[in-house]
Amino acid sequence: MRFGKTLALHATSSSHPYVSYKQLKRLIKLSVEEASKTGTFDGDTNPAVAEFTRILQSDLTNVVGLIATRLAALESLLAEAQLTAILLGLIYTPGQLDRARNKLLGRGPVPSPAVNGTRTAGSSSGGKGRPSRDTIVGILSSASVDSPSPAVSDLVMKMNKAIPALNDLMAYTEVNLAGFRKITKK
Repeated sequence: MRFGKTLALHATSSSHPYVSYKQLKRLIKLSVEEASKTGTFDGDTNPAVAEFTRILQSDLTNVVGLIATRLAALESLLAEAQLTAILLGLIYTPGQLDRARNKLLGRGPVPSPAVNGTRTAGSSSGGKGRPSRDTIVGILSSASVDSPSPAVSDLVMKMNKAIPALNDLMAYTEVNLAGFRKITKK
């Protein structure tokens, strides 16, 4: 499919500003016709070139503005979701990971090694003073997520909203990037 048709499909399916590809293409054609009539090409005095530059700059400003706005909204949504996940104990901050590492490296309770082939309580590790799986899980688990709480469900809903929004933004960016690239090559 030709790019003009692809762009038209995207542009009609949303109300977002897209590159004015057909109009810019027409202005290029007019400037070439003007140059062939006069025998010389002067981009400074050709009105079609000035109009082309103005429209291209305006389109670029509109597209970049929309991308920045949508990206800021996505960043805000993801930051809020990340904070919620931290508060729910689903992901860990660097400080939480440092505290867990300190406990695991011996600055906290370390399981005692096996004595005469028997293991003492909490030492179901592979030996050599390594913490047991239960110890690691106990350190890292600040909240049980056996059944999703309403807060976890809300978090999942937020993330489910972010994914299509990100995909739409990527498609919008790719189509406009291709349009700007194609029109500036002409």
